Amino acid sequence: MAIFYARAAGNVNGAIWATTPTGTASDLFSSFNSSDTLMSNNFTVTLNVNTTVLEVRNDTSNSATAGGSFTLNNSVTLTANVVAGSTATACVTYTGNSPNSANIVGSITATSGATGAVTHGGTGTLNITGNVTGGSGGRVSQGVSLTGSGITYITGTVTE
Repeated sequence: MAIFYARAAGNVNGAIWATTPTGTASDLFSSFNSSDTLMSNNFTVTLNVNTTVLEVRNDTSNSATAGGSFTLNNSVTLTANVVAGSTATACVTYTGNSPNSANIVGSITATSGATGAVTHGGTGTLNITGNVTGGSGGRVSQGVSLTGSGITYITGTVTE
């Protein structure tokens, strides 16, 4: 299991990744596998291609800087658990417009104080296959926040 840290804003398959929170950015996308973790590390990472890892996070675990996010593009599938811990931004955002759609395959978890694990702010369709757990205070919106008029389908258990 490797941990990759964003070192610049850009596409997930670009030269923006390092194996330490302050390392030199390089193109490590071909190294990712289903047991790895991606840390946004206070940068915005665009998920412009299908991506499979164990989890994506925007918290301070693994010595990362809190904040940043992963922006899900139209027609892209993110196969990963989403763990939000930043109070500033959602971990994964989708703002695609109808008739476009995107997919998340994995569990969604908002830790205490998180703004939201996933935010859907467009008019398109977001398909989530996995369980959703909201943050503290029994707020499902911390797990999945709907700020647009699009459709969100959740196939899984939703827990406050």
